[in-house]
Amino acid sequence: MAGGLVQIPVNIDRSKDVPLQEQLADGIRDLIVQETIRPGMRLPATRALSSQLNVSRNTVKIAFNNLISEGYLESNGTSGTFVCTELP
Repeated sequence: MAGGLVQIPVNIDRSKDVPLQEQLADGIRDLIVQETIRPGMRLPATRALSSQLNVSRNTVKIAFNNLISEGYLESNGTSGTFVCTELP
């Protein structure tokens, strides 16, 4: 699947009662719906994104897995995580 690596401009607010993984998933979903992140684009690796956002890698993995189960993202094994070409 073709697509360039993108930055994820999501703000995480630790003062909110909303879990970090939910904030991240909501932020990525919003970026996809707004077409800031387009179908076929590759997302940063979980390690890179966790470092960028200063959250644990597990937080990013949970957010990605939730978005995969919702049909917004797809994982291509070792080649990365991409925005689905067919969105829900």
